[in-house]
Amino acid sequence: MYKLQKWDLNKASAVLSRSFNDYPIFKYIIPDPEYRKDKLKYLCRFLLSLGIAKGEVIGPSNKMEGVSIWLPPKGSKSSNMDAFRAGLLTLFVHVKLGTISRFIEVGRIKGQMRGEIIKGQYGSCDMIGVDPLLQRQGFGRRMIEAKLL
Repeated sequence: MYKLQKWDLNKASAVLSRSFNDYPIFKYIIPDPEYRKDKLKYLCRFLLSLGIAKGEVIGPSNKMEGVSIWLPPKGSKSSNMDAFRAGLLTLFVHVKLGTISRFIEVGRIKGQMRGEIIKGQYGSCDMIGVDPLLQRQGFGRRMIEAKLL
């Protein structure tokens, strides 16, 4: 497995945005399909930056066939300072305010639900995506197995 670094963010965010372009939550966050296709990479880059800061982000190799974000059992809750360090202000440059509002709303609800559901010493896979052109070739399975075995 390849552990992503900050210099991998552009390539990794492009992979995640392609793999999640038709995902219902992101359709809610960015309803317009053309706008979503162009702007989802910025939301993904932010999530990846938080993942690198708070947990671990891995891909099957440095070719970035897929990407997964793993959060530790404790300390995965992000502060406002973590969000600023991960590039929250940059989102305001690239994405409409309504999109950011829905993104923050979904993140808040997701964090609240995670806290209610996951009790004890359990890490979690926060997000996993494989480039649509490379799906069904075992890349997702390999990322999950690398963390579970």
